[in-house]
Amino acid sequence: MKKYEQTRQKILVAAESLLSNQRVSTVTIDQITERAHIHRSTFYRYFPTFSDLILALVDQKLEDNIPKRSGIEETTLLVLNLFEQNFLFFRNILLGGETLNLNFQTILVNRMVDLQSPTIQKVDYANTAEIEMLYQTVVAIFICWVSKPYLIKKEDILLFLKKYFKFTDED
Repeated sequence: MKKYEQTRQKILVAAESLLSNQRVSTVTIDQITERAHIHRSTFYRYFPTFSDLILALVDQKLEDNIPKRSGIEETTLLVLNLFEQNFLFFRNILLGGETLNLNFQTILVNRMVDLQSPTIQKVDYANTAEIEMLYQTVVAIFICWVSKPYLIKKEDILLFLKKYFKFTDED
């Protein structure tokens, strides 16, 4: 691994460890740079804004754990498992403010759009508004889960999706 990538990875690891224990609003760039043993200016060379860092973290987690060519049901299960395994991390990010929330939604929706082979009963794939509403609904479900984990469980989400979206891998 080249030095550039090593430094970038050090920053991501430091930020992830902090965000697994603290809300986004309480994590500072100084804490991240101190933990990564780098200067503040180095941080900004890699991530012009704090939001860029958060987006890179989320994107890396999705990239590392969810194959691009899985079907919609498999992807949903993988994302649910990823959320469950990193619950505090995602919760701290999603509850960190509207801008981060919207950026997170964009990443998740883009990942779902990358899936070129999903079929869900009664979805008109020629209707871009319908597809967008479907993706945004799935993202909203994840946000509900991290917002109210005492009320909503992973199993509830699976039952909801199967009941209302009727996932199928057949044409």
